[in-house]
Amino acid sequence: MPNAAVCDKARSPFVGLDEENLREDERLLVRDWCAPSGKRIAVPVRIEPKVYFANERTFLKWVSFAVLIGTIATTLLNFVPACDPRGLISAALFTLAALLAIAYSAIIFVYRALRLRARSTEGLYYDKYGPTILCFVLLAALGTNIGLRVADM
Repeated sequence: MPNAAVCDKARSPFVGLDEENLREDERLLVRDWCAPSGKRIAVPVRIEPKVYFANERTFLKWVSFAVLIGTIATTLLNFVPACDPRGLISAALFTLAALLAIAYSAIIFVYRALRLRARSTEGLYYDKYGPTILCFVLLAALGTNIGLRVADM
């Protein structure tokens, strides 16, 4: 497709071909049409309903995973004595990981929903850092839990 600088009415092979000059059975197929310089072509973007549901489904998967992490934290709190600071630290780290996962998923969900509503094609639709960061936070919480238990022995 030619760029806007080359797109010129004088260079176009279709100069003089107006709709009133064409017969009824003729039609003009143009492949090298471009917008005038300084103008942009607005192409409507159709967002299918399943995209909204996919966004919601991803959010619910993140929240269910955060609930699972919160369940681990609650279990740690229930099965350690109240005077055990190591168990409280581990439970606090797992609770923090669960809260971070819920906050991150809510932010990404709202951002994607707003971008979809605006029919914008640019934006964060592919998540390459969130799962990695969550894995490192969980690994740190698990490592702290194991480290504190080994140091207690």
